[in-house]
Amino acid sequence: MTKRYLKLISLCIISFALTACTNTAAGQSSRENDLALQGKTRSKILKNVEHHYYYSQLGPYQKENYLLLRKDSEIFKDTIHLAPDSEKI
Repeated sequence: MTKRYLKLISLCIISFALTACTNTAAGQSSRENDLALQGKTRSKILKNVEHHYYYSQLGPYQKENYLLLRKDSEIFKDTIHLAPDSEKI
């Protein structure tokens, strides 16, 4: 009987510890992120995406990652075309 309680208590402690570890990793703020955008670049990109439905559904840490991806994708804005080159003539 005591072995059963010991297993139950150890299982509860392990599950509680795992939950606590995952919550701290997910709760990182953008201030802790060294790659977070700041200043004019951040406000410019945020102005473009803040009303998008997908962006509004993200958490704070995910929003920072999304802004970084949008910034990196702007490099290719002028090089990506839907039409083939032969139709440009």
